[in-house]
Amino acid sequence: MKIKSVFIIAFLIGSAHLLCAQGECDPVVKAGIYSDMDYHTVNQTLYGNLPDDDLYLDLNSDGSNDIMLTAEYSNFGMGFNSRTYVQLQHNKIEIMTDTLQSNCLAFGDSISKCSYWHDNEQDYYELGGIYMEPAYIVSGNWLSSQGYLGFRVFSGADTLYGWLQMYSIITETSSMLEVYDWAIMPGDVHVPGTKEIAEIKIFPNPVSDMVYIIAPDIMNEIRIYDFSGRTVYENITGDHTATITFSGFGPGIYYITIKNKDGVHSEKIVKR
Repeated sequence: MKIKSVFIIAFLIGSAHLLCAQGECDPVVKAGIYSDMDYHTVNQTLYGNLPDDDLYLDLNSDGSNDIMLTAEYSNFGMGFNSRTYVQLQHNKIEIMTDTLQSNCLAFGDSISKCSYWHDNEQDYYELGGIYMEPAYIVSGNWLSSQGYLGFRVFSGADTLYGWLQMYSIITETSSMLEVYDWAIMPGDVHVPGTKEIAEIKIFPNPVSDMVYIIAPDIMNEIRIYDFSGRTVYENITGDHTATITFSGFGPGIYYITIKNKDGVHSEKIVKR
């Protein structure tokens, strides 16, 4: 039984990394390492018992805030809420997560194209939390942890990867978030293997039944992955157009990758 369990786990891990063929999932940057990157210091502490103690960061220095960080604590009646979280400010910023909780990376951990990414604008992604209403719940990866949050920003033709170093402390009586520094790739650096194919149209999105793809050049391969990284569709097309039936897929987030002679185009699509 133990051998069987190990085999199943290994199979699932392998399935989740099918997208990582041909070096596409080699580390783009590593948490805490800032050589050849734009480095910024913050050194600011957020306290949950202070109202509106939020921190906005412009990660790629383009004049627009990318994320908001905050610590929050409230005590009411027989209960309390104590948490820290991050909120995305637009749809050109993504953070590394597992499900809906932000990953806490260790120094040297890989941040790559094939990490799990979330980009829902205005959603609150929990770092860590302790709740006493309606029941006692402890959740998150940053309860009393120092680590790194991986992120990437889409800036024009560039995809800029980086990390943000923080220390989250959450107890039943307080919450605090120390933000130390961050580093991001320079704007003129392109990630190997992510050359975009111009003018590919994938519609509709969100989809309930059929997806249509129109490309200016012949598409060599189309693959669709579910949120876990499992391949759910693969086609060697050799054509400029494709029609894919989504009616058999469950609701959720999927990723379509299209390869041709010029490179790889990747796009997220939502199945209703």
